[in-house]
Amino acid sequence: MLAVSLMQPWATLVVLGLKTNETRAWLIHQRGALAIHASKRTSRKVRELCTADEHISAALAAYGLSYDTLPRGGVIGLTQLRSMSRILAPGAPAGAPLANVLNLDPSTLTAQERAFGDYAPGRFAWGLEHAQALPELLGCAGQQRIWTLPDIIRDQVYAGLALAAR
Repeated sequence: MLAVSLMQPWATLVVLGLKTNETRAWLIHQRGALAIHASKRTSRKVRELCTADEHISAALAAYGLSYDTLPRGGVIGLTQLRSMSRILAPGAPAGAPLANVLNLDPSTLTAQERAFGDYAPGRFAWGLEHAQALPELLGCAGQQRIWTLPDIIRDQVYAGLALAAR
């Protein structure tokens, strides 16, 4: 199973199903299950953003969460990577097509979704669906870019999701 490490609050916003695009400067061709790993890294700037941005603060507050209470240092859920889109400038022509890559005009997104990502032209939006939060953090080290989850952690992810579904 593939995994991606995200800083908080973005990891939690993904597994709650509130953040449906992960924006990156690079694209990937894989599709399917994607484990969400919450990195240990903290940032004063991001903590301030969680308070200052009305969309992020409201989303966290709706679940009784704050930046300081978010889980870190392990897998917190699973989502499905369903599509890849190249982010365009509003009103810009699509440019040369890329295989299996859609075009995305960020002005078509909700204000909340735009607040949850970096939609600068030329970046990519990974379309995420069917997010599921684990009942508890599965501690493990993360990595940069896309990485393969150790088999033992993958098995614990599926077991945790099965328990949560009961």
